[in-house]
Amino acid sequence: NSFEKYASEIRKNLHGKHFCSSECWATHNQRQNHAGWSGGQHGRMSPESRAWRKAVITRDKKHCRRCHSTERLEAHHIRRFTTHPELRNDVQNGITLCHACHVLFRNKEDEYADMLAFMASVTVEVWNV
Repeated sequence: NSFEKYASEIRKNLHGKHFCSSECWATHNQRQNHAGWSGGQHGRMSPESRAWRKAVITRDKKHCRRCHSTERLEAHHIRRFTTHPELRNDVQNGITLCHACHVLFRNKEDEYADMLAFMASVTVEVWNV
């Protein structure tokens, strides 16, 4: 198949496939065809993942382990969800972070794993003063 393309379209080649337009390329470059695809979010929405999230936040007494906030709490995987499937539902592989703190560590799991694991291992004490 031969067809003419504008110079701007020539870069839209993917694994030997040539696309007639940006729209055609964008339609193809979704989900499993996208270079950043890691299997989707379906595993994070399972009943086991919901139970894991609740268990992590409960263990941490509903406080961010970094700044102690109680607002916008999220359960963060210490070892990556995508690369450590055996640890996905292990409560010891989780730490509660508020959204602002979570953003600081997201996609930097390998760099901060030991520090986050240590933070998660320290018992939380909450006093109502």
